[in-house]
Amino acid sequence: MSKIIDVHTQIGYGEEVPFHVEDTLRLMDANAIDMAVISPILSYPRPLGIASSTEQNDNIAECLARFPDRFAAGLGAVDPRNGASAVGEVRRIMGELKLAGLVFDNDYTGLAIDHPTMYKFIQAASEYDGAVVMVNTVQYSVLKAPFMLGKLARAFPNVTFINACALMTMTQVKGSKDLSHNHPNIYIDMSRCNTILDALGGTIDEVGDERVLFGSYSPFYSVCQEKILLNRAAVPQESKEKIFYRNASNLFNLKKTN
Repeated sequence: MSKIIDVHTQIGYGEEVPFHVEDTLRLMDANAIDMAVISPILSYPRPLGIASSTEQNDNIAECLARFPDRFAAGLGAVDPRNGASAVGEVRRIMGELKLAGLVFDNDYTGLAIDHPTMYKFIQAASEYDGAVVMVNTVQYSVLKAPFMLGKLARAFPNVTFINACALMTMTQVKGSKDLSHNHPNIYIDMSRCNTILDALGGTIDEVGDERVLFGSYSPFYSVCQEKILLNRAAVPQESKEKIFYRNASNLFNLKKTN
């Protein structure tokens, strides 16, 4: 088995739990996860507006600098409720901090994935080569339904999007498969994968193994169920190695990990 890269690891503090970098490393070690793409816990408090996001993003950049052998890349957060004034923070994330892209959970921001402010954020990110945007979706949400992600993907074909928690429910599995069929720039994150009716194996069979990524939804687990599911999936070993490692390595241009 090659290395394992977890694309959905969150560090910081939110409504549910504070989770520091040392906690993350212990959880990774306990589950034999080699490297992670890190981002803020998206329920972080926002009393200071843009400055609250800045604090979270600085923490991600610091973690990358401290542990380059464990953290492969980072994603930064901005709040659409701050409007166009937060575009500068997008450019700081991509330019000064040199993070790989952005991460959103629009249920925490009150504005939908396809809100006009989101387009301004993605436009700013698209100015940087290789920009990656992770967007949490839920089929039944009025703010982060998968079809809204499809609108962004169509508007910005040069940006790679990760459909986060894409296989959480069987209804969402169907929507996520359709998104990836129709938008070659949308990857599937398997974190919080539904265990019923082989959602993961069926997705790999229908969509292919090139755009599925291993994610754990850290820190909200103790034993990584997603790792167990992928190891047990009735798919070729080569597919497992792509999902555990190679797809993320290629997406984030991690030459140093190959």
